[in-house]
This record gives sequence, C-alpha cells and structure tokens, in this order.
Amino acid sequence: RPTLIRSLSIEAVPMAVLISVGHSEHSITTTAEMTKLLAMAGSSLVIEAETTIAGVCDRLNKALVFVVGATGCSTSRVLGDYVVDATEHALREISLGDEAAYRLTDFPLTAEVLRTAEPRTVSFADGDVDPAEAFILRDLGMNALMMLPIMVRGRAWGLVELYEMRLRRFGQDDLAVAQFLVAQAQQRLELAVGAGDALRRPRVYEL
Repeated sequence: RPTLIRSLSIEAVPMAVLISVGHSEHSITTTAEMTKLLAMAGSSLVIEAETTIAGVCDRLNKALVFVVGATGCSTSRVLGDYVVDATEHALREISLGDEAAYRLTDFPLTAEVLRTAEPRTVSFADGDVDPAEAFILRDLGMNALMMLPIMVRGRAWGLVELYEMRLRRFGQDDLAVAQFLVAQAQQRLELAVGAGDALRRPRVYEL
C-alpha cells in the first residue's frame, strides 16, 4: 500500500494535517509521517509567502534540506545551453562549490531531467553512476543526488539539486516530498518571474 505521504496531492497536505491534528483517534499516519506532514505544510506556507525569485528559491532550498533530511540543496537557472548557479543552502561548514555555469552538453543526465521534466536520483550506493554526475559528486564530497526540474509557464526554468554526504539513496517518499515542495515553489515563481529576471552567466565549470 502506498504511504500517505507518497499519495498526497498538493491540495491534500494542509487538509490532511488539519484532519489528523483535530481527530487524532482517526489518524492513519505513523508518528514519523505526521511529523513530516507538519513540516511539509509549514514549509509550503513559508514558500507561499515569498514574492521574489530569490526569496522563493532560497526558501525552497532550506525547506528541502530540512524536510527531506539532506546535506545541501542548490537551485540553478536555465540560461540557453547552460544551467547557472542561483541560490544554495547547506548544513554548517558544508560548501556546494563556487558559483558557476554548467554546459548541458557536458551533463547528459541533467539535460534529460530538463528535457523530460522528470526527476532523477543518483547514488554511489547503486554503483553505476553517470560519469559527469559522479565527477561533480566527488568534487563536492557528496554521495547522493536528487535532481528535479522547475517548470514555469510550460518550460524548464530551473533545476533543483539535493545533495547528501552520507552513502544513501533518495527513496520514493523523499522524491514525493521534494516534488510537492518544488510544485509549491513553481506556483509562486509563476507570479514572480518577469520584470528584473535578467541573469548574468558566471565562469563555466570545466570537467
């Protein structure tokens, strides 16, 4: 049976939280699921309160690290044939590298995520890792990665990359939580994208 978290829609999460809190005797979630639902609902409200691109992306990064339980998260913008670092958040004393632009032709798995609008996960725990993504993971000292597209007005506007230092795999529940929060951010970005949306391209990251 799918877990409650995995099967919830965007609209259902706040309602599920209210029902579970107000009628605990009818709760169908475990304590861990309830805690995660509350964290998701709270993070959703915080993202919804933001009105700028930088604010939405910053809140999204922090929410994903906190709710999923990861080491760090970065949000990049799609700029032609490049993805360009925009905002990031990581645990204390953890670096996600200097600001850079990445050629999509150098990272076929990233390009596939943006082209198909489908998330992908990568982990050294699986053994067989895309060489370009493996290079980045080793460069950052990470062991696992989740990539999700940010779709705004029907196009790939950006990329979310969630990193983990521990040797683990991001599971289906992790993916469901991340997709929910990214969907919330997409709704806000639909309103925020427009004036003042120009982005410069920093140095290009060379493999």
